[in-house]
Amino acid sequence: MNTAAWQKRVNTGAFLLSICCLLAFLAFPFLPWEIEPNFSLHPLMINLWATILAFFLGVIGFSGVTNGKRFLMSIASLLISFLLSVLFLYILVVGKLLS
Repeated sequence: MNTAAWQKRVNTGAFLLSICCLLAFLAFPFLPWEIEPNFSLHPLMINLWATILAFFLGVIGFSGVTNGKRFLMSIASLLISFLLSVLFLYILVVGKLLS
């Protein structure tokens, strides 16, 4: 597989991962709250790591932009993942400080 095709797939994967992270964040209030004691990790922390991964994949996939559609998808991926990361960090840090 050549480099351009690989970068296009990374760009598409980053976009899909950032959309999945956004949907997981929107579904978070509807999760049963007894899920947290079963894991040692807060569910938002898992979503934060996935969002950070989507951001870095979006940066890597940004070099595979060949047309306007790919450019908009890459920009949307970077914006969504960056804003979600900031929001998750704020929620987790302020939540730790208040508890």
